[in-house]
Amino acid sequence: MLDIKVKTKDFLRAIRIVENAITDDTKGGIYIETTEDNKLEFKAIGYNLFIKCYCDAFIINEGKILIKHKLIEEFLRKVKDEEVEIKEENKKIKLITSDSVSNYSLIEYEQTQDIDIINGVEYTLDKKTLLENIENTQFAASSDIEKPKINCIKFDVEEKTLKLVATDSYRLMYREVEILENDTNENISVSIPLKITQALLKIFRETTLNKVIFRSEGTRVLFKLDDIEVITKVTELQFPDYVGILNNVKVDKKVKINKSDLHTALEKVQIFVRDKKEKKDVAEFLFTGDKLRISGFGEYGSTSSDVLIVKDCPDIKIYLNVKFIIEYLASVKNADILEINMSDEISAVLIKEDGNKNNNVYLTMPLKI
Repeated sequence: MLDIKVKTKDFLRAIRIVENAITDDTKGGIYIETTEDNKLEFKAIGYNLFIKCYCDAFIINEGKILIKHKLIEEFLRKVKDEEVEIKEENKKIKLITSDSVSNYSLIEYEQTQDIDIINGVEYTLDKKTLLENIENTQFAASSDIEKPKINCIKFDVEEKTLKLVATDSYRLMYREVEILENDTNENISVSIPLKITQALLKIFRETTLNKVIFRSEGTRVLFKLDDIEVITKVTELQFPDYVGILNNVKVDKKVKINKSDLHTALEKVQIFVRDKKEKKDVAEFLFTGDKLRISGFGEYGSTSSDVLIVKDCPDIKIYLNVKFIIEYLASVKNADILEINMSDEISAVLIKEDGNKNNNVYLTMPLKI
């Protein structure tokens, strides 16, 4: 029966990683098994998701257990000891610290088949860059799980470039990420559910390794970071034709604006438009002369805020979703000036960082008022 000593912080880290696979704590649990090289292997299986990781341990007796982790995790966060002993006895586990002994029920262990992706195409990416770009793309994805073909992020690989795309049908975010290694020179196109990408962001922060291995065999993909493996099924429904959408955007009006000034103005206007019963979050954008006037009309008041701009086109008035633009601005980390490209009052608006060569662009649709 299992009997091990393990560093508290290492055990908690492993729990934090694999618990991302568990959608319902009343079902399933976390598998923990000793290995021959004095490690603990942690595994959790959820809906279309498998996560595995390891941590060092001192193995007194080998064994394998299946636990409900929430109570143990909560207790260990209160423990001051650097190391704890975990011992299996009479279908329970005993958690021993310097000043306490706690007992927890075990789930009946069922042998699981290890899941792996051995074949397929493989790419290597910088972890920090991938993390930042997923984080700064996912805001545009639909949060509606009943719309799986857009409740996801599109991962398209073309040679040395990974293209990340998200849309909720009202807006679209497109970003490009450099691939460090693509030895096979093969291209792929997969959609990864939003819930999985959100879990990946949490997991990425649990490792200091700088490189991520991304492997695909068509219907499943693997992300490998240091001692962590995440395997998930992809969304097989057809993602919208973002290439066609972007290529069909016609713009002939260009405006440059300070990001910080725009953000300040939008936050003021949002106070008035966020609770409207109709056209929620929508404000009027009047580009005239050397300024943009943003006006918000709510149920109990109205406001307008001016921002200086540089434009070389006729005046134009359009209605845009303030919340959508604020969320985009939060994703812009390395630019002070933005470029807003328009055509008319009803056609798509293209926003990008000034000087950017269309490798990070945001598309949003005006509304008819």
